[in-house]
Amino acid sequence: MIGFNYCSNQSYSYLDLDVLCRIIEYDPIENMQIYQEEKSIKYIIDRTKYVRLSDLIFSIKAKFIRFHLGQLLMLFTAMLKKTIEMEDLEIEHLYLDENRIWLELKNNSPQLSILYVKFQYSLRFTGYQCIIYEDDLDEKMKASTKLLQIISGILQDFKTEKITCNKQDSYFSKIVDEIYDPIIQSCQNQNITDTLNSINGILSNHQYDQDSQTINYDDNLIDHYLYQLRDYRLEGIKKEFMESINKYETNQLILEASLMQKVEQIGKNVDELFSYNPKAEESKKIDLICVVQDKREKVLKNLLDSLFIHYFQEMGKDYKFSISQEEEYQMKQNIMKNIQNHHLQQYFENSIYFYFKPDQIQLEQNYQLLLQNLIKSFIKDEIELYIQLQILKLIEDLI
Repeated sequence: MIGFNYCSNQSYSYLDLDVLCRIIEYDPIENMQIYQEEKSIKYIIDRTKYVRLSDLIFSIKAKFIRFHLGQLLMLFTAMLKKTIEMEDLEIEHLYLDENRIWLELKNNSPQLSILYVKFQYSLRFTGYQCIIYEDDLDEKMKASTKLLQIISGILQDFKTEKITCNKQDSYFSKIVDEIYDPIIQSCQNQNITDTLNSINGILSNHQYDQDSQTINYDDNLIDHYLYQLRDYRLEGIKKEFMESINKYETNQLILEASLMQKVEQIGKNVDELFSYNPKAEESKKIDLICVVQDKREKVLKNLLDSLFIHYFQEMGKDYKFSISQEEEYQMKQNIMKNIQNHHLQQYFENSIYFYFKPDQIQLEQNYQLLLQNLIKSFIKDEIELYIQLQILKLIEDLI
């Protein structure tokens, strides 16, 4: 997407390596690494080439990205076809959501932009075997069922916010009656093939043009006033985004918070001749992430302190070893470093949208549960190593 000149890490757990290898062969992303000891996989996503569905929808609703309704309907059909193909091949994805669907732009395709562009892409799904840690840990759903919910949810939001994917949000009632509602109804009937046929019928009835990627309700004629203005501001917008990337590149969540705040701010007034102000008031989203990260550091420290004492006493009860404050401090530092580098812990940095949900209780409970399990594992490893070293010292002293 325009201005997103950086790479983001996307980390997921997996259950079965053989199944994962088959998934990777079917759904390849060029830069990825498997960590077998952790049973995790990390994708390094070049955001100039890959657009996450959640980012795309956010940017359309913010009126930042120009995206034809015809392009949206064709995206829906592409997702439906891919899911049908997956299930025909018996490739299972029980944890699909908007953050795990990516548009991979083809080499000759322009980036999505504040101007309409004709673009070409393939679809990639991630997180096939990874539970949705930000939600109910027991939730599993066939990809076809979940995708229908995703499409229906997008169109429900567009209805609520009166988004029609054209400049003036015109033809709203007709678009709702003739496009949004029929697709929503079809999704609710939970038949993926029927929904695909329904959308194809809508595309045909509304004269989808493959050359322009538009239907009859889309903007076909360029408004030279608006487009000259947007074109004039394009380089300045890229510079705004690069400032955030240079400033926050070491903290993925805060970088995303800054970029999405700029998307909102620019989308509000990019078409205004005199009141345009690209400078985003970043504090709200960034402050939210800072609060979350500070809270998690305290949770990590408190859990580590309490569990370390418990396991040291439990595992060392048959020995008369004492531990110095310096030794304890160094062991805890090793444990914290291991946790911070663990890719499953980094899952919680996959997406800023985890933290936009009004109810954060489930997310934080799941994070603490994962953290507690990791801490226990690393503490046991450190204490076992410490005990072994103490025994070796005793043997050396006796010799």
